[in-house]
Amino acid sequence: MKCFPNILWEMSSGAFVLDGNGLPAVWLPAGFPRESRPSLPQPFFLIGNHELTAFLSADGGLNLFTMDRAAARLNPGQHPAEGKFSSQITIRAEGEESSYDLRESPLAERADRLFGCGFARYRHELGEGITIERRWHTAPSENPSDGCPALLLVLEVRNGSARSVEVEWSEELTAAYDMGFWHNGPCRHRRARYETTVECGGDFAQVAFHAIEETPFVFEGTGADAYADGTPPSVRWHGADAGLLPLAESCTVESARAGVRWRASLPPGGVSTARVVVSVARDALEHAAAAARLLDCGEGGLRSAWSRRIPAFDGVPDPARRAEMRWHFAVLHMMANRHAATGETYVPQGTVYEYALGCSAVIRDHLAHALPLCHCDPELARSVLRFAAKLMQPDGALRSGIEGAGRIPLGSDQKSDSQIYFLCLVAEFLEANPDPSELLAECSPLGDLLEHALRAFVHLRDVVGTGPHGLVRVLCSDWNDHFYRLIGDRPYQHVFSDGESHLNTAMAVVVLGKLRIVLESCSASLPSERQPVAGRLAKAAGDFRSEILEAFLTDWGERAFPARARVGDFFWGRESMVAETMAWALQIDELPLARRMALLREVQARLLDGEPKGMRQAESPTTGGGGPAGERENGGFWFALHGPLTAAVAGLDAETARELAERMGLRRHAEAWPGEWIGAWSGPDSFNSPAFGLSDAVAPYVHPFPLYCAHAHAWPLWCALKACGKLHFT
Repeated sequence: MKCFPNILWEMSSGAFVLDGNGLPAVWLPAGFPRESRPSLPQPFFLIGNHELTAFLSADGGLNLFTMDRAAARLNPGQHPAEGKFSSQITIRAEGEESSYDLRESPLAERADRLFGCGFARYRHELGEGITIERRWHTAPSENPSDGCPALLLVLEVRNGSARSVEVEWSEELTAAYDMGFWHNGPCRHRRARYETTVECGGDFAQVAFHAIEETPFVFEGTGADAYADGTPPSVRWHGADAGLLPLAESCTVESARAGVRWRASLPPGGVSTARVVVSVARDALEHAAAAARLLDCGEGGLRSAWSRRIPAFDGVPDPARRAEMRWHFAVLHMMANRHAATGETYVPQGTVYEYALGCSAVIRDHLAHALPLCHCDPELARSVLRFAAKLMQPDGALRSGIEGAGRIPLGSDQKSDSQIYFLCLVAEFLEANPDPSELLAECSPLGDLLEHALRAFVHLRDVVGTGPHGLVRVLCSDWNDHFYRLIGDRPYQHVFSDGESHLNTAMAVVVLGKLRIVLESCSASLPSERQPVAGRLAKAAGDFRSEILEAFLTDWGERAFPARARVGDFFWGRESMVAETMAWALQIDELPLARRMALLREVQARLLDGEPKGMRQAESPTTGGGGPAGERENGGFWFALHGPLTAAVAGLDAETARELAERMGLRRHAEAWPGEWIGAWSGPDSFNSPAFGLSDAVAPYVHPFPLYCAHAHAWPLWCALKACGKLHFT
């Protein structure tokens, strides 16, 4: 492998490195092969901030999204992770002419590439001493309300030959408005269309989308609750330097090309650069402001801004672990999306949900993604709490997701664990930021954070409630979306009304215990009129916790491990271990230490031994409708399961917790699957377990989706914080 300074660890075709600013980056040297599996696109990397989402592919492509009102691709290609984008250059010297398509093999494979935090660089050696670079930059968001919906593209040519050369370079995308919502099963009815118009000015080329209603009321309430976005953004190319010519032309009624062409002359030894801004905005002022911000900062200023924005995690002595934590933070920052309807910023799951099917789902995931942010970006964590609060109904119900431009997703919305995750984030936030005034911050028209915590608790206790054996009910599902497939052929109404979740129960015991403690510690510092509310909520949480704890321990009895769920006399996970309950059972303070350590040994023997990534979901997957054994909800590895386990073990065995945290990290993944790029810098929410003969790292199910999932970053970061103890951040 060609030497790169500051290599942290190597992968089969590249390395994780520190770039010139000391930030983590992925280096793909010349020779990194094109993806050969037809179900997968080229490897790709996320670049963005709270108002920009884009992917850059290893072969040089750009895929633009709009996410603030409705998730849509703005230059859709054949795959959800690919965009229609071209990059071509022609070199002329002494009557000779050579043309290159920078995205085609073998030229694309010979590029030296570096993908970092808000930054990417492609370097091509064209021969005859000609070297070119394409460098992409974004600005980080300074706070949850800040964003710059634009990319800076710097084109550079170096003439190392003894001849003068003429360069003609074009960068171009084909714009079309493609709502992810249209690809989501029964939602595929395209009740609106988006026609395009083009405009060229002296220094810009723009494609505008015009929303046209094909069914009445499609755009009613746009920005808050609508089937489709009635005011979509436009895509603009802005040329900032001499020699840049903007280009735009219509292709069809609903698509158009836009880009720039750059011409330059270079003497022997000459260097020439050109700067272009690609922006996604709804009016000319937004486009101009975004371009001005990037151009005023310049390349050096933007790199320095990212260095300042990402915590240094100084308390972590291992440089590789520290770099991985900074990478996870940067990805969460780039994934975070400013949501127009609520005015808040949250961290979407990405992958199949927002990026492919246009469904922002589900609320438990958005809340879980904010757990590490409580410690290293409390402003963003606070905005996530307000985002959830604004989705709360007066009775404490939480909308599980959003489709289109604000609609509740099709299908049942009655998840049984949404309120538990909301209260979990409230408790984590107040633990990390012990300021009683946080409880008094207005979150929505319903009131302050304390009021929302109260409503969520009452909904959990009185609406979700408990079943015949005193355990918290399942309703439509708890964490495992395949619950109904995994428990056999039982009547839906029986399961919905009487099904009980040991997972929900154990998690509620732990969360309500933490909530009671933080409320009691804050209560005395609250205004006199709010003290009784906090005190009563703390007592009510403690009382309900005692009830469900007694039911949980009675159901567990003297067996080696607790069950997963039950419907009447039918148990799931009583004879063969199912993972979901275990992490929370290990955190129940009333359990003697000896019993918790015995349970941990059972988990290690049944679910952890031999697993390269971490705890698998089940000891013995079902053979019914749960999918192949070892995949996804039927025995696969999940960050959302291994993460809570690692945090639980941190309170029992610090060394084991550190090993579990490292096992699900990027460095260990590169060792376990050295030839697989999925998971090397990001990945889906789950990976396959090799215990059942599966050789591929991920299920084919996830191949059609952009494989960037916030779970792959939030849980490793949170667990690193837990495993390393209290840290100091800069």
